[in-house]
Amino acid sequence: MNTQILHIEFEPAEGAVLRLIGLVERRGYDVRSINLPISSEGRMNLDLGVCARDNNRDIGVLRRQIHRLIGVRRVLGGMEQTELCNGGQNG
Repeated sequence: MNTQILHIEFEPAEGAVLRLIGLVERRGYDVRSINLPISSEGRMNLDLGVCARDNNRDIGVLRRQIHRLIGVRRVLGGMEQTELCNGGQNG
């Protein structure tokens, strides 16, 4: 299983980042990395590295679920595979 990066653009609101992370974890993914780059124009960007807990997870479903959250404008990524979730260890 590999870490995949989701690029999420959303409206700044109290608890928005926690809602995003909570949704990801409830849907069977582990958060591996978080990057919140500085943005302008009244929006926030979040680069979230996620790893499925099992092989039955579809990243496309997760992207659609995130996009349905109030205040989320766009969800990109999730197709590239950057590194092994277990730090390169098998088993």
